[in-house]
Amino acid sequence: MEERRNLTIQEWNFRALLQQHLAHLLELQKIYWKQRGTIKWVTCGDAGTKFFHANATIRHRQNFISNLVTDSGNTVSKHEEKANLLWEAYKECLGTSEYSSMLFDLHSLLIQSEHLEGLEEPFTKTEIDDIIKELPYDKSLGPDGSNTDFIKKCWPTIAQDYYEICQSFYDGNICMQSINGSHIVLVPKKDNPSKVSDFRPISLLNCSVKLLKKILANRLQKVIIKLVHMNQYGFIKGRAIQDCLAWAFEYIFLCKQTKKEMVILKLDFEKAFDKIEHEVILEIMKHKGFGDRWLQWMKMIFNSGTSSILLNGIPGKVFHCQRGVRQGYPLSPLLFVLAADLLQSIVNKAKDRGLLRLPIPQRAGSEFPIVQYADDTLMVLEACPRQLFVLKALLNSFADSTGLKVNYSKSSIYPINVAPEKMELLSGTLNCQIGSLPLPYLGLPLGTTKPRVEDFLPVVQRIERRLLATSLFLTQADKLEMVNTVLTALPTYYMSTLKLPPTVIEQIDKYRKHCLWLEQI
Repeated sequence: MEERRNLTIQEWNFRALLQQHLAHLLELQKIYWKQRGTIKWVTCGDAGTKFFHANATIRHRQNFISNLVTDSGNTVSKHEEKANLLWEAYKECLGTSEYSSMLFDLHSLLIQSEHLEGLEEPFTKTEIDDIIKELPYDKSLGPDGSNTDFIKKCWPTIAQDYYEICQSFYDGNICMQSINGSHIVLVPKKDNPSKVSDFRPISLLNCSVKLLKKILANRLQKVIIKLVHMNQYGFIKGRAIQDCLAWAFEYIFLCKQTKKEMVILKLDFEKAFDKIEHEVILEIMKHKGFGDRWLQWMKMIFNSGTSSILLNGIPGKVFHCQRGVRQGYPLSPLLFVLAADLLQSIVNKAKDRGLLRLPIPQRAGSEFPIVQYADDTLMVLEACPRQLFVLKALLNSFADSTGLKVNYSKSSIYPINVAPEKMELLSGTLNCQIGSLPLPYLGLPLGTTKPRVEDFLPVVQRIERRLLATSLFLTQADKLEMVNTVLTALPTYYMSTLKLPPTVIEQIDKYRKHCLWLEQI
């Protein structure tokens, strides 16, 4: 109105009153949030809570994506350009299927398991209620605008609605397209990310779908240990990551003692979780003995999944997910483990046919030495070009069948009792880089000798970085909490497998003392 004509005196006075009232409301809102923050700091400030750790660090995550670099090297900064770049990248990765056919005879490779009928039993209210109680608090919102806090607090009121959703899903007469959407949050893999590949896509899903998949995941978790090989350790209850490392340490030490020429192959799968084909997962479950109702549930979930990229809090265009297991779903890790375990069956079959030989002769029926923790895969082979050539052919067929393609440029080959000249020939067979022991595996130095002090530098540097990111304005009680819950816990993973050298322990204690008693590091 002011742009079209001059305001009258009454209108000017009314405008001034509105501005004063708005300023008063904003001041009241400021006082409210200040008091609320003070109360929360008093109750949670000195405890090992998420609130404490968020306030104890000054190095905030770089969640805002200001610009992105394209494959051609151009930098885009406008929101529309960044959104289009992300949509095209993930549409190609998750929204495009390249499946043609399965090149292996699954009937002869896989063994049907018995006693899987429990997976298809009707959902009970007790089962659903127990899952709701186990859901963690303070999770991000899904497309429906709800999180687990709302579900848990309002469960007596909304329970019947969720019971009906679960029953409709069990009967197969639910419209999954209306609830099986997700927002993809981009989590940086490294500091100062600039390319699309520098981000890890984590899916935020609706609470109703999260509940359904949690039910299926809990049931599958009870039987998956008998569906996969003994050296598959990722996401399986009863198999710890320390068991995986212990097997690797022991087997590599035995290889060194035999004095035979061997190599360790560390495989890097290209976007493994995003490129596994849905049809492959269904075929593997079918040949492992899963029932028709379970397979129908999986088809409903796969065929109805949609996603959109959440760029700086704004969702982008929607695309249909035609492959991949969306990271952030409770069922996704178990489905990936079932599919990745096919590699062990393929290599075992090649060994039985005489195409591959065990590096260490063992009794008949022994499995080929492969250790897998999700997509982190180690293989031990004889240092023979023919063996590596056969393995590469198997890996290429495995990639064409499942979508799990090995990125040889990021994979590495490590020698055991092999001369450097021969290693050049072996690495040329696979077109991968030559590494030296100890090799980094699951965050630890894996080798045939006692780790050196410099092999433990990553854990020392990690503690140092955490200290540099710690606010100097913490109280003495806050510093004590930081020392007990963070700095003391960081080396625990190393210490559960390896014995730390005294020099490393002294340096860690030095950092802990500095954090607690000194104002500046």
